[in-house]
Amino acid sequence: MIQVVLPRNLQILAGVGRVVEVHVEGEVTQRSVLDALEADHPALLGTMRDAVTKQRRPMIRFFACEEDLSQEPFDTPLPEAVAAGKEPLLIIGAIAGGSTTVEYERRPRRWSVNRRGCGCGSGGCASVLVVLTAGLLLSLFSAAVGIGVSVRIPLTQANATLAGSVGKKDKAPDALPPYVHGKLGGNQNFINGSQSLTIWVAEGTVIFVVGQQEGAPLIDLHLEAR
Repeated sequence: MIQVVLPRNLQILAGVGRVVEVHVEGEVTQRSVLDALEADHPALLGTMRDAVTKQRRPMIRFFACEEDLSQEPFDTPLPEAVAAGKEPLLIIGAIAGGSTTVEYERRPRRWSVNRRGCGCGSGGCASVLVVLTAGLLLSLFSAAVGIGVSVRIPLTQANATLAGSVGKKDKAPDALPPYVHGKLGGNQNFINGSQSLTIWVAEGTVIFVVGQQEGAPLIDLHLEAR
């Protein structure tokens, strides 16, 4: 089964969770995965690609193994780790006012298996280590911890918030500050950059948001265990 991670707005539209599994016959490509996803969840038709031309929507991006695959031909085989169900295909909305492509293309890598494999940059390895240690340990106690800081931008109603959480995967997102709940993988703010990593029963999340956040105070230091 192929794992696909959907942004929050598409989760709500399709009535599914963050991770969806689809069965693909034959070669695993962006086209075959999207065909299977739309067949299983017709509500997603036309949201990720044009219903007639089948071209990718401009504000949609496809990532796998820390690579931006958005400009790849739809029939290019996806990385082996995705085809094997070990790594997900991430579908996200681009940051308003720009593209996430630059960040992923310019970030140096310490090592990489190959162009179509899954590499491990310093940030990626650190994320895996945190989830494997703290995340799995907290999962044993059905717990999660979250930390964050938020500051009001002068002369505006917007806040700049940086937050993260780790622990049991069904609790980690809720350990984030309440004013960023539902914003993981979203694109409803001026800037919304988020990342999550799931390993078995554990999950780690990181989010940076600039924009209006309902309930966000002038200054907030968030620390929560649940």
